[in-house]
Amino acid sequence: ELSDSRAKIFTLAEGRTYVLGLNRSAPSLAREQTAAQLVAALDREALIRETAGPSGSVPATLLDSRPAGDRKGSPTAGAPAVPTGVGRIDLVYADGDPWAGLLAGKIVARLQKAGARPATHPTHAADLPGVLARKEYHLYILPTLALSPDPRLRLEEMIRQNPSIPVSLMTQLRDLGKEADPSRIAAGLSSLEESVRAGAYIVPLGQVPRRFLVAKGICGLHPDPFFALDWERLWRSRHPGGECD
Repeated sequence: ELSDSRAKIFTLAEGRTYVLGLNRSAPSLAREQTAAQLVAALDREALIRETAGPSGSVPATLLDSRPAGDRKGSPTAGAPAVPTGVGRIDLVYADGDPWAGLLAGKIVARLQKAGARPATHPTHAADLPGVLARKEYHLYILPTLALSPDPRLRLEEMIRQNPSIPVSLMTQLRDLGKEADPSRIAAGLSSLEESVRAGAYIVPLGQVPRRFLVAKGICGLHPDPFFALDWERLWRSRHPGGECD
């Protein structure tokens, strides 16, 4: 807790939603059944609650922050096993993002217990687009980017992060951008998102609490497209007026 009355932490009503992306072009995840089974074996409902407690939830869809519903029974009851033959799993996420790091640790523990060989790769946020473009991953964890209230643009941003998504889905997305009928747009978005989730390309991993630090004289804040500020690089101004160097 902060003792300085000039600095306060606020928790927003709507948390930060993270997505899990799969590199379906990797041979071990090329089969849709294998990829879907891997996602199911992670037991996202249990995973997010182990990480964020009762305040965590799994959104129903990529574009809907409402929870999908609580599971009954023990946290791992009924969770299928990780498919055999998956082997090494490289998981990337933004270095300095504490929630992504916690989620990555929980995922690694599950995969290790199932006999897979997971390895985490915390990567500088500025380098993540290049890592994803080169498909140097099996799984990645990223917060969704609320760059626009338009759901088409939000879905497009998520789809473009995963270069293993087939061209046919990208074509659907471009065609949807030309549509003007709201009902057709809504139906097209629902169909496209279902294809992305059902194909195990991108799935909503979980929503966690979101907090803001508001203080006078806090330096080091800057635009951060991946919401992954490295809090260790923030510092308090020593100038009487609170100016930063």
